[in-house]
Parts: sequence; structure tokens; C-alpha cells
Amino acid sequence: MRIAELSNRNLDEISEVLEAMQAAAAVLDKRVEDFSNNASAESILEIAKNDHVRFKRSVVDRLLDRSELTADKLASHHTCRLGKWYDTVEDPAIKNQPAFARLADPHRRVHDHGKQALLLHSQGDLDAANAEVERMNQASHEVLELLSELGRGLAQA
Repeated sequence: MRIAELSNRNLDEISEVLEAMQAAAAVLDKRVEDFSNNASAESILEIAKNDHVRFKRSVVDRLLDRSELTADKLASHHTCRLGKWYDTVEDPAIKNQPAFARLADPHRRVHDHGKQALLLHSQGDLDAANAEVERMNQASHEVLELLSELGRGLAQA
């Protein structure tokens, strides 16, 4: 009986922490959204890092049944803020950066694996969904590294 009580209390505390983190993330997301309206290329790169964390969080929240997100509602690598920016870059100082060219594939994989995780979750295949989240995380680490590399390259240009 005592173990069940402790377990329930731990679950309640974890839930409270997750809710507090979600509220703090919502405030940060709003500030980033406001900031992005007047952003330079360097700022867009930093915003993209936040967006990737937010994207991953939205997928994981669904797998934890903390949201109703479905795969068809998930942004693609062309419709997210980074994708829209990437697809419209004309500046040779940005386009000629080696990290810029290498960014497209891992960025696509982040979105593809996130979508696949949500599809598998909706089919009840939680192990496969979690494996897709791991693949999404791996691709996301590549994206974050390339964004940092691109930012360093632009700072030196």
C-alpha cells in the first residue's frame, strides 16, 4: 500500500513539473515568435534551434498522451519556419556556406521521423514509435550542429 501511495505521489509531482515546463515553454515560444518578426539570418538560426526543441517536444507530448497532435497536423520540413526560410534564401553569403547545403537532409529526416512516430503511436505500436523518436533526435542533433556551424560561418563572413 505504501509503495502505491509513493508511486502515485511521484506521478503527481512529475505531472506538475511537466505542466510547469509546458507553461514556461509557451512563454518562451511567444517571445521567440515576437522576436522572429524582425530577425536577421543569425537570429533565424537561433530561433530554428528553439523551434526544433518545440517540434520534438510536441511529438513526445503526444506519445505521452499529453496532446491530441496527429501526423497530418505536423509541419513538414518545408512548412516549418526553418524550412520556409531555407527554401527562400537568396543571399550567396548564406547559400555558399557548406553547412547550409548539408542542412536539408537531416532537417527533412527530423520531420519524417516525427510524423512516423505519430503514425505508429496512433496504430498502437509504441516501441516502433519510440524508435522513430530516437531517430528524430539523432537527426535533430545533426540539424542543431549544422545550424551552429552555419552561424559560426556567417559570423566570420
